[in-house]
Amino acid sequence: TTAATVTAFFAVYGAVTACDVRPDVSAAGRREKTGNLMAYVTMASVEEAGEAMRAAHRKLRMPGAVTE
Repeated sequence: TTAATVTAFFAVYGAVTACDVRPDVSAAGRREKTGNLMAYVTMASVEEAGEAMRAAHRKLRMPGAVTE
């Protein structure tokens, strides 16, 4: 998955001004060596960000992600 894929996913909820996709470096990710990715998305407004958070939180699964 690329930043372009994540940007397209979140663009439904408003203007995406920045998107950064990185490896999961959380304690759980390091301990389990999942290879999961995390995405940090910045929206143009607080309202758009709120809508995206309510509607899309944990909905986009990166290829190869370990699901709970």
